[in-house]
Amino acid sequence: MTPAARPRRHLILGIALLATLAATIWVSRWETGEESATAPARPHPSRPPAAERAVDAAALTLPAPRTPGEGTITDLFAPRSWRAAPTPVPAPPAPPPSAPPLPFTYLGKLIIDGEVVVFVSTPERNFAVRKGDLIDGTYRIDKIAPPTLSLTYLPLNEKQTLEIGRAN
Repeated sequence: MTPAARPRRHLILGIALLATLAATIWVSRWETGEESATAPARPHPSRPPAAERAVDAAALTLPAPRTPGEGTITDLFAPRSWRAAPTPVPAPPAPPPSAPPLPFTYLGKLIIDGEVVVFVSTPERNFAVRKGDLIDGTYRIDKIAPPTLSLTYLPLNEKQTLEIGRAN
């Protein structure tokens, strides 16, 4: 900026500052209601006298508060659908009780004098069984005829078989 332009710039900024101050004072007087000598007087709205403000007391009575359970309340924002409500489907009947899967694992067999002894196990114990034996009072060995072992689940009297392989 040249030295000759500085005083001119200061002069413009000074005039802008004075105009801003004048506008601020004028607006603040206008907002607070101060009247200047040049402005015409404006009448202020006044409140009506108490007699004019009196209102019919019957018009101000409020309805009695509702007691719980009185009347019905309509949910304005309840979900609505144009579809018909689905018909309820009856639950299928419970299946009849059945024996659990066999808990035994076949380990091997041994034939002694024509009688077959089968070795089976559960996760807790091992058993050597013959025809007619009871296992834990729950299973009865009905028949040992390789390649199958026939058992009866005693609580339901249901027959089950276990593969034991062919006779050697």
